[in-house]
Amino acid sequence: MTKPPLAPKFYGSMISSEVGGQEIAHTHSDTLLKTPHPTESLLPSHTTPSSSLLSSRGISLNLVLLLGSANVVPWLAYISVSDYWNAAFPNKQTSFIFPVLNMALLAIGTVITTLGGRNIGSLRLRIQGTNLLVTFLLLCVPLLIMPNANAGWALPAVYLNLSCLSLLVAVNQSSCYGLAGIMGPDFIQALERGKGWTGVAVVILRAFIKYADGGKGGENSKEERGIEGGIKTNGTGTFFLTASLIVCLATVGYGALVSEAFARVKVDEYEGNLKVHEATPRNTPNTTPTMGKLRRGKRERAAHAPTVDLLTRKVKNKILLRIQVPLVTVFLVFTMCISCFPGVATTLRSDTWGLGTWFPLAMVAAYNVADLIGKTLPSYTKAWKGRNVWVTAVPLLLTAVLMVMEMLEDYSLLSPDIPLLRSDLLKVLSSFLLGLFTGYSSTSCMMSAPSMVDRRYRDVATQCMATSLIFGLLTGSLGGVAIKEAVGLGGVHGGEAPPYPIIHWDHVGSGSPTGLLID
Repeated sequence: MTKPPLAPKFYGSMISSEVGGQEIAHTHSDTLLKTPHPTESLLPSHTTPSSSLLSSRGISLNLVLLLGSANVVPWLAYISVSDYWNAAFPNKQTSFIFPVLNMALLAIGTVITTLGGRNIGSLRLRIQGTNLLVTFLLLCVPLLIMPNANAGWALPAVYLNLSCLSLLVAVNQSSCYGLAGIMGPDFIQALERGKGWTGVAVVILRAFIKYADGGKGGENSKEERGIEGGIKTNGTGTFFLTASLIVCLATVGYGALVSEAFARVKVDEYEGNLKVHEATPRNTPNTTPTMGKLRRGKRERAAHAPTVDLLTRKVKNKILLRIQVPLVTVFLVFTMCISCFPGVATTLRSDTWGLGTWFPLAMVAAYNVADLIGKTLPSYTKAWKGRNVWVTAVPLLLTAVLMVMEMLEDYSLLSPDIPLLRSDLLKVLSSFLLGLFTGYSSTSCMMSAPSMVDRRYRDVATQCMATSLIFGLLTGSLGGVAIKEAVGLGGVHGGEAPPYPIIHWDHVGSGSPTGLLID
């Protein structure tokens, strides 16, 4: 009977792994090499996976997809009722404050989780615990805050609610990425596809509510015609109730996930890796044999202690160096994307189709559908991965330039004039391509990075990628504002629910809650 692999033992700056009764020693730097690991698969190499195990893996994939969906719905709920916030709190520029507040706290929370996630609590606490709190906070909005929108405490309560949601989602999302990094590239993609499906669902729900509220073509909807009777609107609470339901399902889903045979082993491995990372720094006891008098032994231990810390820093640096290409690429991808979407995309006007206020919804629908397709493609084509993954960002850059040119032409700021850029078909196509290239490039980066380091460090690599992604979103939002200011479009309205945190260009310097913003 084959002896199961044991956890690595630490001896000073060396690591010893026991596999099949034979002890193998290697240094910290060796662990970063892409070499076979005894736990690379769930079963030993001589064992064929059973059908029940494969079935467990498939169920786990779907449950991870649900976790990915829960990561993005709180923010989607907030931005799906941007018109309501502007009507309830006029002249407060919530369309600017919400995204900056959300992403700044997302960035802070992600960094904290990446650097010290193991000190925050167990994986169950960081996923199920945060989801329960997120569900409660989401329900507070339609049940407590919206009915009292005229109260003086309402706006501070909204800011506090969003801040708490952002921090909780940051902890949850970073932990999910770390677990998915251990489970395999398909599970990282499942997290991304969960976000993509949610984006498409939000567009469908938003279109349904818009149609039910009487928004037809260029006509204003009921909400756009004015908010009366204590700022009561139709459908504004729907997004929060739906979001709370999805997050609640994800909470139950994680419980089902850890009960699956495949996922249980991976969760145990993830928790085991955290213990290994925890033992690596100063907590690692010095087991190097010493001889001679006690005084001499103390000198030897004191001389050896800094070496362990130095090796830890070297290991972290090696992880960043090995994944630097996908790390930088995913940052640039979201910087370019969010600089254009939805800020630039939803300021474009329908010149040839006459869609009126439905046109921003068409632009967002094209983006979200393409984003979902892009997130799915890496499963079928892996031509660009690893150190070549940066190539996938090149067509995205060209598409972003095209969309900015369309905006300049739309508002007669481009010289010489290019009538083709006013085509609605070209505008929708550019939004589609932006979503396609963003989804494909970002997912390829997220899937490639963990495979570039040793298995025991894949959770760290994936969390570093999540941090880079969040900072890309933050930088992209600031880039959108910079583009707006550079071309002088401070008075242009726009805005439709994007799939990621962004800065809207609507209601700048105006107390009106209408404009091109879709209800």
